Amino acid sequence: MTDLQKIQDQLEKAMSEYEPYFGWCDVDGCENEGCSGGNAWRDTGYWTVCYKHSADHRNGLEQPKMKQTSVDRENKRDKNTGYLSQ
Repeated sequence: MTDLQKIQDQLEKAMSEYEPYFGWCDVDGCENEGCSGGNAWRDTGYWTVCYKHSADHRNGLEQPKMKQTSVDRENKRDKNTGYLSQ
């Protein structure tokens, strides 16, 4: 294995483990980093959305379909406190 291949392998490993500060956008099919949480479509959940979907919300667009894992997470949220159950 060449030095370049070693560096590429290390970079791929680091990128596969990368988790952005806000996490990933909760919109189904979107692979962008989240840039805000809890502002967009807040009547249906505490969604983390990217720059594009945040702008869509501010422009009054309808809420898109959210990732099933995100919907499942929000369904575990306590209705009174807003906290996620353990």
